[in-house]
Amino acid sequence: MNKLIEYAFDICEIKSAELLRLVEIVLKQISIHIDENELCFGTLYERRTFSGEAGEVTKDGDILLDNDKLRHYEEDVAMALIAHEFAHYRLNHYSDKRTNTLDMEDEADQLAKDWGFNVDLFRKVCGPATLQGLC
Repeated sequence: MNKLIEYAFDICEIKSAELLRLVEIVLKQISIHIDENELCFGTLYERRTFSGEAGEVTKDGDILLDNDKLRHYEEDVAMALIAHEFAHYRLNHYSDKRTNTLDMEDEADQLAKDWGFNVDLFRKVCGPATLQGLC
């Protein structure tokens, strides 16, 4: 496994080589914008999400990515979605006292966009943020 991935996650259980490659690209892009010492995203699991969507961050701060759903998207869309989930973690939305709000979705979109991901394309393909989840 890539050293950047080992550094960024306490636990990383990704089995798919393609998803691992996308996560690595996303981390490299994010590391351009934040100090490498702050590149910490807790735990990352490749598995179905509780919401049934392509990605989510649980209330415990676990990042879940469903590769079966992600593989249906173009690479730019999948990377923006992954970055959006990493942004939720970075913004501590999982520990926020607010219930999931559209403001949180907008904040995560903006941070992913600030990191250089094509959130506009992601939203065009997946639709606007809802409280039900993402793509």
